[in-house]
Amino acid sequence: MNSLRICKSVAKQCVAARALTIVNLLLIMACSGALSGPVNGQRARDIDDFGLAHSTCEVWTDWQSLCSRTGPAGAVTCRRDMQRPVARSAPFCVAEAGRPPGINRSTLTRTEKLSSDRFCKISHKVNGHESLQCSYEKSRPFNGYRLSAMLHPWCQGWARSDTGVQICQSSGSNRRIPKCNDPSMAKFESNVPLYCNIVSLPSWCNIAAGLGSGPPPSLLGAEYLPIGIRLESFAVHGIYCQIRR
Repeated sequence: MNSLRICKSVAKQCVAARALTIVNLLLIMACSGALSGPVNGQRARDIDDFGLAHSTCEVWTDWQSLCSRTGPAGAVTCRRDMQRPVARSAPFCVAEAGRPPGINRSTLTRTEKLSSDRFCKISHKVNGHESLQCSYEKSRPFNGYRLSAMLHPWCQGWARSDTGVQICQSSGSNRRIPKCNDPSMAKFESNVPLYCNIVSLPSWCNIAAGLGSGPPPSLLGAEYLPIGIRLESFAVHGIYCQIRR
């Protein structure tokens, strides 16, 4: 009741004075529900808690952060797409252990499904079933085009998916190819998806996924290795261990 009286009082003062201070505006928004969290009025669950509650999920995101179990000995590590900052929404699983890359919608809650469809331009039911196919907005976070959001200890080199032309390498003596962590590459964004063509996996991981996909072998030189699958139909790009040793 006290908070209701405060809200009404603040509203009357604002109408009379025709000026809203920041404090008063926040009070009115709180009373009207305008400050409720994203995704169906529910605040997103903490992304760390999501990882603890979903032990079989290898990659998960709330669109603000992307997490995977690719740290030392499979520890959780998270990163952000600093060139595409967005408000977070409900975390959802992007890839599960032992499964092909892609969202398993049958395991998502309603709130998680709404979050996963946040940047989906086109979606429809397949044969009347719940499984959806989305064409994701190119401007979404972790879209596979921005190098800074893709850098990962397991990938020592990134290349264009259409031609296999090397964009950067983490090491090497070729001065014409920039280092991936060079400041000049910090804001590099390709006009096509990038893919990891130089892979270095830890001893505990047998097969990695989420590496992207290169051009057909006929277009590649011997030093290029096409790995993974096309990114265009996937919500986010995130490297993970698909099969552990």
